[in-house]
Amino acid sequence: GMRKQYKQLRIVEAALLPSDIIYIQFKRPHSFKFRSGQWVRISCPALSCAFNEHHAFSLASAPQAQTLALFIKAVGPWTW
Repeated sequence: GMRKQYKQLRIVEAALLPSDIIYIQFKRPHSFKFRSGQWVRISCPALSCAFNEHHAFSLASAPQAQTLALFIKAVGPWTW
């Protein structure tokens, strides 16, 4: 089944790339294991209008990587 674990992660790097792509890299928790193609739900209280608003994104990191990377295509004002 799907596990729900909420962790506060530290952003290692963030950048706005060409074509309105947002790149975010997080420090990976030691206990976090995942498979290729897996997705995560993230929230950013500083950018969310609603309390506890989550968005799902696919992980772009290899399962053995020490960091977690997301590439997010901005398609509207609430994509963040």
